[in-house]
Amino acid sequence: MENQKTVQHVERLTQRFADAINGRDFDISSPAWDNIAKGFAAEAEYPQMPRKLELPDLFDMLRNLTAVFPDYVLRLEEMNTTVYEKAGHAEVFMKVEVVGAPEGVTKQGVGILVYRSIDEKWWLIEHRTASGMDMTEFNELVNMTASELKDWLGKEESAGAGWDKDDGSGETIGHESGRKIIEILEKNPKKQADKYDQDDIDHMRRVVAYNKRHLAQEGKAKQDPESKSAKSLKNWGHDPQKS
Repeated sequence: MENQKTVQHVERLTQRFADAINGRDFDISSPAWDNIAKGFAAEAEYPQMPRKLELPDLFDMLRNLTAVFPDYVLRLEEMNTTVYEKAGHAEVFMKVEVVGAPEGVTKQGVGILVYRSIDEKWWLIEHRTASGMDMTEFNELVNMTASELKDWLGKEESAGAGWDKDDGSGETIGHESGRKIIEILEKNPKKQADKYDQDDIDHMRRVVAYNKRHLAQEGKAKQDPESKSAKSLKNWGHDPQKS
């Protein structure tokens, strides 16, 4: 129940940020932005922009964008949120629709908002874009075969690695992810880009985001195959001992 309350809370915050953008509220002191953490950084989707934008830079970009495209609207089509309550960490995986930039054009995109609980308050610390993910990244990071992953998921070590889902099943989030990865690998063994459906692509993006983040943060995974981080990565299709 506590987990579900957190999901609802961070999704309300996410919608509030989108409403502020659509309302052209780019005042850093506005209550709409109260939950933005110091050091927040957003990934830019435009090659002419710096890769990472702090909040004032993001506001400048949005002011310019909405001045050029006054009909610009950001719609949250779907949110899929994962909460690691014990770690004080949450990620909102968003399917978004951008209308009016340029006029008359509608674009689909994907983004991830990362929240951290600090002093019993949830703060937005990072925005990542996954819309430009190359399929090659998934195929490089998932270095286990479907057969290897099946064998691994059948072990007790795999079942106990990571945070439990919130449905009472006892399965971890990573273990469920591993099952989905097997489905993707088996349905498209030749890794043909046009054979992936939208559900495949959405999960592939989550896998890429998870593996890139944890490989950057957890050097112990490569050094110790018995570590929690190594076992969690294997649930997400990456064997750190292979890399």
